[in-house]
Amino acid sequence: MRTTAEATLTGDQVNELVTYFDEDDIRTDYSGRGMWGDECLAYTGDDVFSFAARLAVLIDTGDVDGCDADGIDVLAAIDALPRPRIDDMGTGIVYYWPSIRVSDE
Repeated sequence: MRTTAEATLTGDQVNELVTYFDEDDIRTDYSGRGMWGDECLAYTGDDVFSFAARLAVLIDTGDVDGCDADGIDVLAAIDALPRPRIDDMGTGIVYYWPSIRVSDE
């Protein structure tokens, strides 16, 4: 069973994700359905599986490349990541995690 733990990323952590993904595909201020103006992390690119895996590792270890090479920790981190919600933006799909925020600092 997946957890729905909340997480807050720093700007530096988001920048770590940007080294692997197009900066234009990462949104730190997305407000999805039923969020009533609250903002969260979102991804609009074509590589959502890789993004979610790196996001899970980042949340679990504090570093995008922070898991052991054997993959066991990666699987545990992915299992702990809440499933994203999905919206159609008219020009593509956005994947967003309401429980994952980005700090203003």
